Amino acid sequence: MSLTVLSDYLGRKIRLTAERRQHILQHPDMVEWMNKIGVVLAHTEWVVRSRSDPESELYYVWQTQTRVGPKYLCTVVVVKEHDAFVLTAYLTDSIKKGIVLWQRSNT
Repeated sequence: MSLTVLSDYLGRKIRLTAERRQHILQHPDMVEWMNKIGVVLAHTEWVVRSRSDPESELYYVWQTQTRVGPKYLCTVVVVKEHDAFVLTAYLTDSIKKGIVLWQRSNT
């Protein structure tokens, strides 16, 4: 499978290439989470624009159970004018600082 096209919470098409998939899978803790990337994009809890790269948006979903304890599953998407693609994904303890583009309401 060389290319997967996913949709985010806004309905934008996001490419996940075989090369990016291999990059993500180099992190052993991501093997069991690879198939959740589409869920993170479509049903995200937070989206933050990166402070270091304004084309990068970080999508977060809280995971109560991982091998390393409760963590956010973060998927980083590069958004250009006519293209968007997954750059990487990882588990993290916290949401990075940046401009909050979207946050799921708890109501």
